[in-house]
Amino acid sequence: MESQIRILHLEDNPADGELVQALLAEDGLACEIVRVETRTGFADALDQQRFDLVISDFTLPSYDGRSALLLAKEKCPDTPMLFFSGTLGEESAIQALRDGATDYILKQRPARFVSAVRRALHEAEEKAAHQRIEKAMLRSGSSAFINRPRTPSPTQRSTACCLT
Repeated sequence: MESQIRILHLEDNPADGELVQALLAEDGLACEIVRVETRTGFADALDQQRFDLVISDFTLPSYDGRSALLLAKEKCPDTPMLFFSGTLGEESAIQALRDGATDYILKQRPARFVSAVRRALHEAEEKAAHQRIEKAMLRSGSSAFINRPRTPSPTQRSTACCLT
């Protein structure tokens, strides 16, 4: 049984919030979604809770997706963020990806929404596993191989002898 996925959803339209929940439920993803509508609600949620994924509209009446992305990357840099928006132009989408968004999906074409969510969660899990392995290697002393100066190979040694 999959554990419940915790999602922070920055969205001002309740109908779009319901759409996100329905798409995820239809695909069998068990989710707990916290929907907020404002910068303050978004910042407070990031400060008070841990989320597996952030989903955001790009254009909101009192806030914007790019600012939300930058705040999310500051407060929880390892949490993936997707844009699910009706007003995300190509240039804005490219800039969002450069700024660290995992993906963007247009509300008018929600067919790839669930696969983008699954991919973002999978990539975040892989990154976390990789970081755990690196930390374990450093704790176990395996870093000695990484930080130790390389000894010259026999060929390099013989070449060095000939040059002196």
